[in-house]
Amino acid sequence: MAERVRVTLNTASFACPLDEVARVAKAHGFDGIELWARDIEPPLSAQYVGELMRSHGLGVSAFQVLRDFEGNETSGLHARLAQAEALMHAMATIGADTLLVCANTDSHSSGDRKTQAADLRALADMAAARQLRIAFEPLAWSRWLNRYEDAWACVEQINHPALGLTVDSFHWFWSGTPVAFARQIAAHRCFIVQLSDARPEGRAAIEVARHDRLFPGEGVWLVDDLARTFHAAGFDGFYNLEVFNDSYRTLAPDDFAARAARSFHQIFEDQI
Repeated sequence: MAERVRVTLNTASFACPLDEVARVAKAHGFDGIELWARDIEPPLSAQYVGELMRSHGLGVSAFQVLRDFEGNETSGLHARLAQAEALMHAMATIGADTLLVCANTDSHSSGDRKTQAADLRALADMAAARQLRIAFEPLAWSRWLNRYEDAWACVEQINHPALGLTVDSFHWFWSGTPVAFARQIAAHRCFIVQLSDARPEGRAAIEVARHDRLFPGEGVWLVDDLARTFHAAGFDGFYNLEVFNDSYRTLAPDDFAARAARSFHQIFEDQI
């Protein structure tokens, strides 16, 4: 079983400056922050953000996001690798080692598994050469790889040490993957676990995912069981609270962070 659980907040959960997110993360006992490329846009810079993280003693659980990479038929592999390289260059400056890559959502992309695997292998090679990792995430609305059973089969087939999974409980449960499937995923090939809950209520997945996620325990899914299953299996990476909710963004940052901390403690009890 993994030892102490490491937990992080996601900047997209807040409607405040990054400096304030870093302050509340540290104040409420979090180990780090999950960052997005937009967090290093002017007037901020990758160098400033890296120094901010280090000054607060915070890690970066993952850097988001590279989209529509594998099987992309509208742009060449060289161009897509150049985009990835720009993100990886920023990661080296801010101190991140894991790039989150979402499975392709483009209706014009290729569903050929050999093509997808070749593209992801090339991306993993680029990451490995820079001592970085690729955390591949199937979205509920991805065109081809939208279930964890299929995404894990793809990662397992490629069998590259720099390629693993992002486990996002939202997409896991929306697509109907049972908690028990977590036991089939090798713990060392799971690079990050993102936690949120929801009440689907007949709405479109993309709308709920981006505007109405809930804290674990507030919705209808077995989020606690999923997190504990990965922990028991030996997952020792970051658990990130990925709650995107328009109403929650109106909360004071300290109030949101306090609720997030309580949510993690309810899941892991004395292991944080």
